[in-house]
Amino acid sequence: MCTQYSVIMLNFIIYALFVIDAVAACENGEYHPHSTDCNKFLQCSNGVLVEQTCASGLHWSVQDSRCEQPADAGCTTSSETCTNEEFRPHSTDCTKYLQCSNGVLVEQTCASGLHWSVQDSRCEQPADAGCTTSSETCTNEELRPHSTDCTKFLQCSNGVLVEQTCASGLHWSVQDSRCEQPADAGCTTSSETCTNEELRPHSTDCTKFLQCSNGVLVEQTCASGLHWSVQDSRCEQPADAGCTTSSETCTNEELRPHSTDCNKFLQCSNGVLVEQTCASGLHWSVQDSRCEQPADAGCTTSSETCTNEEFRPHSTDCTKYLQCSNGVLVEQTCASGLHWSVQDSRCEQPADAGCTTSSETCTNEELRPHSTDCTKFLQCSNGVQVEQTCASGLHWSVQDSRCEQPADAGCTTSSETCTNEELRPHSTDCTKFLQCSNGVLVEQTCASGLHWSVQDSRCEQPADANCNPSTRK
Repeated sequence: MCTQYSVIMLNFIIYALFVIDAVAACENGEYHPHSTDCNKFLQCSNGVLVEQTCASGLHWSVQDSRCEQPADAGCTTSSETCTNEEFRPHSTDCTKYLQCSNGVLVEQTCASGLHWSVQDSRCEQPADAGCTTSSETCTNEELRPHSTDCTKFLQCSNGVLVEQTCASGLHWSVQDSRCEQPADAGCTTSSETCTNEELRPHSTDCTKFLQCSNGVLVEQTCASGLHWSVQDSRCEQPADAGCTTSSETCTNEELRPHSTDCNKFLQCSNGVLVEQTCASGLHWSVQDSRCEQPADAGCTTSSETCTNEEFRPHSTDCTKYLQCSNGVLVEQTCASGLHWSVQDSRCEQPADAGCTTSSETCTNEELRPHSTDCTKFLQCSNGVQVEQTCASGLHWSVQDSRCEQPADAGCTTSSETCTNEELRPHSTDCTKFLQCSNGVLVEQTCASGLHWSVQDSRCEQPADANCNPSTRK
């Protein structure tokens, strides 16, 4: 009986030792981190891992195998399981990484000056490691655009945004969350920072706009037929959106006149000229770069196109002229006492400038007689009557619209004023009469054999006209 009992006990002890060795497999004095609690650790005693607790407020340090201040211990725990020797990136610090030890993610630090590389699972030079960290949280496998490089993107791995690179020649598409041909990807990057969900106009296409996604300006497209409105931050009908784009570059906050509307102006926003509107009743002043009363702003617009730095005369004021700025005719003023000269394209003494203005409208290239000088005539240029001079010794002919010999031109001038289309008799010749044209009495000739009739204001048979020029004083 005693022998049988001894055999049973011996077998039980052997089995127990076998189970303990299989489960524990640790050496006396060995330390392991706790899998879920930084304030605890495991100590091997007689082949068994025994849970121990650090003093209050301390954490277990895997590197130093002792309890330390939490900042020094570098303990991180998670409900996630991990496999021994598995490596993971640190969530906020590129110089650190996590290594799995006995199911616990333990914080490790790279050698000075190195960053952790997720792709190579080792510490490398920062340029090679491609580590980016952020205080933002991310979800595993989440994809985000890179902030400065269209050929790259960020992929979330264990809460860390890891830089990845598209295949050669491809760009990252935010809309499709994949690498595509650049024309399809629509990626735009800039050194400018932007705020999430911020909206900006496109630099060259009114049908598109830029939306900030994770610090990257991503190109978006309005629905068909709509334009982006900077003022309303949405896609609208083109007439309401007021979008203007140009191949011209502009500097942020630069201000320019509108090409056809004095009540509007253009403001540069992110390299795009954006249409803005003055308060009701005001005009844009190019000289003062602000909205002012129309009389002060001096804005003139026209459907005519003009070339930058082109000069034109003012339609009603000799002391002013128009200068083309960004396709807009901008009113400028000569220095005090000077007039604008069309011929010399500069401000000069009035006697030299030869400027005459009138409230009358005129048609380009239209020719008219001068009111007081037969050697001169008026030519219409951009709606302005510009004084011109015949060659020496010639007079202006109203009938032939050219400079001719005085005897052929038949020009007579007077200090008298006259009314357009007014008719008067000639002072010395019954076969002629004077007709008022633009304030000038112009000599006209009756048909052959007829005389001018003062009573009937027409050319008639001499017997009926009863003309006697010798009686006119």
